[in-house]
Amino acid sequence: MHRTTAGCAVAIFVGATATASGPLETVPIAIQSSLLSHPGGFPTGAGNPGSFVPDGWDADGVLILGHIPIVDFPGNNSLANDCWGYVSPAGREYALLGLENGIAVVEITDPVRPEIVEFVLGPNSLWHDVKVIGDWAYAVSEGGSGIRVLDLRQVDAGIVTTPGNVANGATHNIAANPDSGRLYRCGGGANGLRIYEVNTNPASPRFVGEWNDFYVHDAQIVTWEADGPWQGREIAFALGGLDTGFTDTRLRIVDVTDASNPVMLGSVAHPQRSYAHQGWLSEDRRYFYLNDELDESNFGFSTRTRVIDVQDLANPTYVTQFTNGSNAIDHNCYTHNGLLFEANYRSGLRIFDASDPLAPVEVAHLDTFPADDQPEFDGAWSTFPYFPSGNVIISDMQQGLVIVRPIPNRLEFNFTLAIPEFFEPAGETFEFIVEEINTIDLDPATVRLVVDQGDGPVEIAATPQGGNAFSVSTGTLSCDAEVSYWFSADSTDGQTFSFPGLGQDDPAFALVSSGQIVAFEDNFETDTGWSVQNFGGITAGQWERGIPNGGGDRGDPPTDFDGSGRCYVTENRNDEDIDGGSTILTSPAMDATGGDALLTYARWYSNTFGADPANDIFVIEISNDDGQNWTNLETVGPTGGEVSGGWFVTSVFVNDFFQTPSDRVRVRFNASDLNSGSVVEAGIDAVAITIIECEDAGCTADIDGNGTLDADDFFAYLDLFTAGDDRADLDEDGDADADDFFAYLDAFANGCD
Repeated sequence: MHRTTAGCAVAIFVGATATASGPLETVPIAIQSSLLSHPGGFPTGAGNPGSFVPDGWDADGVLILGHIPIVDFPGNNSLANDCWGYVSPAGREYALLGLENGIAVVEITDPVRPEIVEFVLGPNSLWHDVKVIGDWAYAVSEGGSGIRVLDLRQVDAGIVTTPGNVANGATHNIAANPDSGRLYRCGGGANGLRIYEVNTNPASPRFVGEWNDFYVHDAQIVTWEADGPWQGREIAFALGGLDTGFTDTRLRIVDVTDASNPVMLGSVAHPQRSYAHQGWLSEDRRYFYLNDELDESNFGFSTRTRVIDVQDLANPTYVTQFTNGSNAIDHNCYTHNGLLFEANYRSGLRIFDASDPLAPVEVAHLDTFPADDQPEFDGAWSTFPYFPSGNVIISDMQQGLVIVRPIPNRLEFNFTLAIPEFFEPAGETFEFIVEEINTIDLDPATVRLVVDQGDGPVEIAATPQGGNAFSVSTGTLSCDAEVSYWFSADSTDGQTFSFPGLGQDDPAFALVSSGQIVAFEDNFETDTGWSVQNFGGITAGQWERGIPNGGGDRGDPPTDFDGSGRCYVTENRNDEDIDGGSTILTSPAMDATGGDALLTYARWYSNTFGADPANDIFVIEISNDDGQNWTNLETVGPTGGEVSGGWFVTSVFVNDFFQTPSDRVRVRFNASDLNSGSVVEAGIDAVAITIIECEDAGCTADIDGNGTLDADDFFAYLDLFTAGDDRADLDEDGDADADDFFAYLDAFANGCD
């Protein structure tokens, strides 16, 4: 068994104190967080990219499903920009992500394990945009090259072709009206809207007209459905003004039905305006939500969204504004299923309940830029909330592609005590509250624990304790087994919520053990005999023990992992990293005899900075003969979610590597910068070997201990239970109650299997 867990508390949901672990590869530790789920499930176990999340991401009502960092995309990309989505005829979902060197096509049908299908090179520019009509995507850039065409008809087979480019010149954004089959180039090298149709030949958009009275930064174009003089007309809601949009900036409504002769119907200016940037219609198309990109920085406003009444297209009127109190810049917004989704740079994704369209209320968020919410251009650039699965993507400038599920209305499991990593053979009892968040109601009869010891899941109904409090026991467990488990509950409208999120598809795991002996433990507060060797002409970055003082800049850890103060880091000072070779940190001899030996350590690794990012590796090896021979334990990098900093905990059984572990086990950590100059930093903390003891609890149902289950045992237990005898308290919670009685019945019925 080999596990890697995120060492920081991934702030998915705040509330409970719980620890969930999982099998193989990468798993988030959910310390002091309440993981929850929604119908369809969410990951908290193996391979959850949520564990890639850097320290400090903050979320409420949003579950992190997947993440692809910038460094994992082809090309020399340092920042991401806009995004859109595509759903194939087979129902598979794809994210289209703008990067500095082009557009990435990423399959997110399994959001936990997103896969890069194709990367379409484009001009080098901070600004790329893409939209979809049918099975074709159309991309533009401020760097030029007109419209790049992406054929997505074979994307399910991993094939994306690019028939070529149409037209020339720079474009800031591209808008699309799938109903009419038209594209609209906005901004960049020219004023107005440059209009193309794709119905004739989707591979070669045909220019059909333009409206160039004003510079248009962005636009939404729809076919108007409301009764009245504009029903069936193609209407553009254009944001911009004169002087590339800075002068007389406002919303302008244009009838573009006749592309050769567009007509402006009306316009409206919002108060204290700086730059009308982007906006989107309410779902009933009564209102238009407008983002002013520069008012926060120019006027010192808190983040505010302007609401404009557009029911009379010839006379739109400013109605009101609302704010969530942040200082961040509001950037791109979209409406869907009664919610308003805003990608607001440094405050991340903000989700508002728009039941009252004039006063939307924030109900969920994910902040991917935890440093602050200042009005600066970092963090969440855009979002796309229209996938049938209900998943939402975020394009984050520094973080790349993030896949989430918003669940503002939910059932949340809050545990009274931390869930242990090791379960007792006699079983574990859990007490928790199922909290109803926002507009959701619990069906108390559906609260349950599901346990699987390898022979199939067994459901155990939880016992109500009053209100929304419950308790439930696992029953007797097989010692030395690895148990998967999850908690579930249904709402009265039939939705299923779980802890951990994916339930059966990605449960939590625990080892069954009667005891644990810590054979070796080092928090690096004292020198216990570690050694450092340097190779290859290394000029900087040697391993050093101390309190991290690099400031957290350029990939080095700002603090140790376990809070003791000290750890090992590569050259413990600011602006110093590994250069020109390798530095190897080797442990003293450790005793791994006496049972199953679990080796754990926390590691930090960053290779994403400098001229040659994501091109170095961190190698961890283990020896059973005092360092005479070495076996690879894991290799981190050169790419992936764990090369951008952050503490991650690895847990491995020494017995998986050596049939008979010795008392001279060593582990070594090899960090290097062997390729072209780059910034490589590493850290190690909290190294331990724990011996797992195992004594089966025996058959709890065999009361008389004669090895045979029969009526004598049943009536003997009934006598103990009736008398309130401590021996009837099977879960050892101090009270012989219904939980114990039903646990005995389960053990008796199953023959203690």
